Amino acid sequence: MNRTIFAIIAVLTVTALSAREKWSEEKANSWYASQPFYAGANFIPSNAINQIEMWSSDTFSPETIDRELGWAAAIGFNSMRVFLSDVVWANEGERFFKNVDKYLEIADRRGIKTLFVIFDSCWNPESAYGKQPEPKLCRHNSGWVKSPSLSIVKDKSKWGKLEEYVKAVVSRYRDDPRVLGWDVYNEPGNIGFTVIDGNEKGDAAAFYGTKELLKKTFEWARSANPSQPITSGEYSSETSTVGKVFNALQRSESDIISFHCYGGKKHLKTIISKLRRYNRPLFCTEFMARPGSRFDPELGMMKKEKVAAYCWGLVSGKTQTIYSWKFNKMENPTPDMLKIWFHDVFFESGVPYSKKEAEYIKKTMGE
Repeated sequence: MNRTIFAIIAVLTVTALSAREKWSEEKANSWYASQPFYAGANFIPSNAINQIEMWSSDTFSPETIDRELGWAAAIGFNSMRVFLSDVVWANEGERFFKNVDKYLEIADRRGIKTLFVIFDSCWNPESAYGKQPEPKLCRHNSGWVKSPSLSIVKDKSKWGKLEEYVKAVVSRYRDDPRVLGWDVYNEPGNIGFTVIDGNEKGDAAAFYGTKELLKKTFEWARSANPSQPITSGEYSSETSTVGKVFNALQRSESDIISFHCYGGKKHLKTIISKLRRYNRPLFCTEFMARPGSRFDPELGMMKKEKVAAYCWGLVSGKTQTIYSWKFNKMENPTPDMLKIWFHDVFFESGVPYSKKEAEYIKKTMGE
C-alpha cells in the first residue's frame, strides 16, 4: 500500500478512537499483577550501528535477530527494549512495518515480549536515511542517532509528520500481545545542555523544544488508545537541570514508572525506594555498566522487588558499547586499553563474555 494512503488511514483510525486517559494506579497495578518478572536487554543486532541500520530494508537482518534473540532466550531473558526509527518510517512506510512485524514474529517465537522506544534524545544530532557510517575505533555508540533529528525538534512546522508517525505506529500495534509497552522518549533532553552560574550552556531551543515534544508524544500515543502501558524513564537526579525540567513530567504522564540506573546496587536500592511512593509498577529500562553496575546482585535485587530490568546491550557489535563512555573522551583510544567490557553479554559467536555472569542470569531467571 502507498505510504501516504496508509498513513491517512492510520490517522483517521486513530481519530475515530476515544483517546484514553492515563492509567489509574489501580489499573496499572492490576495489569502488572498478571505479568511475570521481565528482564532482558536493550537490543540492537550486532550488525547494525544504529536504529536506521536495524530497520532499513537494505540492512534489516532477520537471521541475525533470530540467532541473537535465541541466545538471549537461552539464558532466560523474556523481554527486549527496542528503538524504532522515524526516519525509516518516513522513507519506507509499509516496508518499515513489515520489518517490525517480522521482528515481532521472531521475538514471539523466542518467548520474548518487546518494549518499543519511539523517540530518542541521545548521541549524534541528525538522522539521515541511507548508508550509515562505519564504527569509529573504540568509540561507544559512534553511529547512534537522535530520533527525531535535533533540527526537527527545533522546527515545529515539521511536527505534523512526527504526530503521524507516533499515531501510525501505536495504532498498528495497540492491541498486539507481543508488545509489552511504549517507551515514548528515551532520555529526553540528553543533548549536552547545562546551566552554569545561571547561564545557559548548549542548545536551549532544542532542550526546551524536547520538553514540549515529550508532552505531545504522550498525548499522541494515548490518542491511539493502546492496551499496553505508556512510559518515559527518568535518568537524572532531581537537582540536575534535566531532572528539574523532565522528571516530574515523565512521572506525571506515565502509566508505569521507568528509570535508568548505572550507579550500582546502593544507588539502585535508593531509586527503587524513592519511586515506590508513586504506587505504580517500576521498570528499570537501563542498567549494567561494568565494573560499577553488574547483573550480580542487581538483577536479583530487581527480581525480588519485581522491577522489570533491561541491561544495555546484548551482543557485542557495531555499536561498540563494550567500550566505556570514557573512551569517547580519549584522544586516541586503542583496543588494548580495554580491560573489562562496559556493556553487552555475548560475543558475536554467541559465547558469553562471562560464563559466571551468564549462569547467574539463567539461575536468577529460572528461580
